[in-house]
Amino acid sequence: MLLQIGNVFGAVVVIATGGLLFLVIRYGSRDVQTLFAYTWTWFLLVGGFRHVLEFRRIRPRGGKDSDSDAAVLRKMTFLPAPLWVGFFWIATFAALLYGGGILLGMLKLGR
Repeated sequence: MLLQIGNVFGAVVVIATGGLLFLVIRYGSRDVQTLFAYTWTWFLLVGGFRHVLEFRRIRPRGGKDSDSDAAVLRKMTFLPAPLWVGFFWIATFAALLYGGGILLGMLKLGR
C-alpha cells in the first residue's frame, strides 16, 4: 500500500495506523482489543456516509463532471450520476443498518 501512496502525509498515516494496530494486537488486553475493534468498525460504517455526501460537492454547478465514481459510472452506463449517488447512499445505509444491528446484538450471524 505504501508504494501506491502519492504523498508523504498519506505514507505517515498508513505507517501510524499500522503501528497503532500492531500495538493494540500485541500489547492490548482482550477488553482493549474488543473496544478497538468495535470503534474501528463503527468508524468505517459511519464514515461511508461522509463519502457519499461529498459526491454532491464534487460536481461543479454548471460545469463538467468530475472524475468521481458516479460520473465515471454515468459515462459507462448512461444512467445519471445522481441516480448512482442514490444507489451508493442506499448501499451505505443498508451496510450501516446491518453492521450496526450485528454490533448492537440485534442481528445474529450464522444460523
